[in-house]
Amino acid sequence: MKKLVILSIVLFSLHAQNITHFSAYTKGNSDTRYVAATDTGQIYWFAPGQPWQRSSMRGIPQQKEIKALSTYTKGSDTRYVIVTFDNSIYWFAPNYPWQKSSTKGLPRLNIKFLSTYTKGSHDTRYVVVMSDNSIYWFAPGQSWKKSSTKGLPLEHDIKIFSTYTKGSDTRYVAVMSDNSIYWFAPGQSWQKSSTKGLPQHKDIVCLSTYTKGSSDTRYVAVMSDNSIYWFAPNYPWQKSSTKGLPQGTNIRLFSTYTKGSDTRYVAVMSDNSIYWFAPRYPWQKSSTQGLIK
Repeated sequence: MKKLVILSIVLFSLHAQNITHFSAYTKGNSDTRYVAATDTGQIYWFAPGQPWQRSSMRGIPQQKEIKALSTYTKGSDTRYVIVTFDNSIYWFAPNYPWQKSSTKGLPRLNIKFLSTYTKGSHDTRYVVVMSDNSIYWFAPGQSWKKSSTKGLPLEHDIKIFSTYTKGSDTRYVAVMSDNSIYWFAPGQSWQKSSTKGLPQHKDIVCLSTYTKGSSDTRYVAVMSDNSIYWFAPNYPWQKSSTKGLPQGTNIRLFSTYTKGSDTRYVAVMSDNSIYWFAPRYPWQKSSTQGLIK
């Protein structure tokens, strides 16, 4: 009996380390940070050269499972935002308890996707996609407001959603269930984006968007065969190197960020290993010390 209890604890410990959500960003202009949520509802953060650290969950009710995670910086400060399985939204600033965020104005539907960013240097924005593919945005101190979906194909579901800022302007990007890609600027209709150069008959499984410099748009897509492609408007998609990534495991989660003027990709594999990439160099394995047991 004692052996069974010990074995159960060991198995739970191993299972509990699965990474379910992941985000990478820079704090300031060049300090890399990774944030990962696990299937036990815990959140960890990482700075290169140090072990992963467990982040405080004080303020989050127990037994609240995380179904979405997004991070952003507000000035030089870090913010995490999560959606729990009861569709509650919480936000976190280091050294403070988690705070429940308003959902006033949101319909009583499930939240599918969450994306957060700052508009300018300090104006916080949250964007969610609901189970009926409606889209809402939020600024603290205000009610949630419905965003336009004019131009999106009604016969397809949104399967991936991302936001970024281009200068002081907001952009949304949606991948539909047929792998078509659309982008949106407030005040305009959604526009179809080019998929020229992407492999046919392959599904897009991850998409990350960002700006290089202050205004150069970039999309990065991971395909169902683990190939990676990047896109700049008015050019075909280009295949990115996967040299250094392990064979026999799939990319499960993916994030991009800029470090100064340099691009970085980060991939979480199906075995929970983490790899990072800088263009013109092979992929490098990142430490999971403190995160994966």
